[in-house]
Amino acid sequence: MSNSRASRADSQRRTLPDLSYNIYLDVLEQKGQFYDLSGYAHLVLRYLGSRATARYGKELAWPKQRVIARHCGISRGSVQRALDELQREGWLEKEKRRVRMRDGELKELTRYIMLRPRSVPR
Repeated sequence: MSNSRASRADSQRRTLPDLSYNIYLDVLEQKGQFYDLSGYAHLVLRYLGSRATARYGKELAWPKQRVIARHCGISRGSVQRALDELQREGWLEKEKRRVRMRDGELKELTRYIMLRPRSVPR
């Protein structure tokens, strides 16, 4: 199996098709599993979880960073650091996509794929 296919399969195993992401986060919070995340990372994760929808067998969210910042009441720089921390800790993956808008303009959007962290047991 090629590396890209193996990493895609590993990514799919860690997605959450069976539970809503917020219920999953509630369960982890009750078990005290968020101690390794900063407060901003936890806040951003909760916001993304509230915006995630199940599509293509994955939990996906794609709000802009400025929207996340506004809803969480933090700066855009804090959002970027929180997203980097969440990606580093295995809570999400970022995927850049180019999309042609209705007016013909080509825009680059970021899609967030919500994952189970590697360190939390299933």
